[in-house]
Amino acid sequence: GACVSVSGCISRLSLLVVASMLGACHWWSADETSSGSSTASTSSQLSGVASQGAPLAGGRVTVYDATGAVVGTATAAADGSYTITTSAAFQSPLSVQVASADGTVTYQAISFATPGSNATVNVNPVSNLIATTELNSAGANLTAGTLGDFASYAAKLTQAGEDRKST
Repeated sequence: GACVSVSGCISRLSLLVVASMLGACHWWSADETSSGSSTASTSSQLSGVASQGAPLAGGRVTVYDATGAVVGTATAAADGSYTITTSAAFQSPLSVQVASADGTVTYQAISFATPGSNATVNVNPVSNLIATTELNSAGANLTAGTLGDFASYAAKLTQAGEDRKST
């Protein structure tokens, strides 16, 4: 429908901008499937690029599942790319975290990949902003520079995602 007020038009425009940003940074990838929190005995492959404008070459990429268990690690290549095959069993959602080689920069992205799926998860300042916002909506009190205890908020994050899918 047509916008009936300036604030209504701005709200719709904001939603479109956020949706296009999510698609561009693959925060919730089209390759991913989500059935809420799940555990299975099939590994998954996560790949993407760790960057802050420039690639985070040599950055340490670590994937945590909803229980806080490390389910995969990798070192970002010169172009920032990484590929991780997760351990066989994990509980979704996942926090894909990267720390720069010198440890001065940390970012994360949230992925709802399920065991047995493949997903593209780029980790950068935009994915970090989205992750921080989502985790704060689940009760975390994070700033953009802190990653927090992902496991303590994962279940709430999963439920919030399920609630959004059903509306």
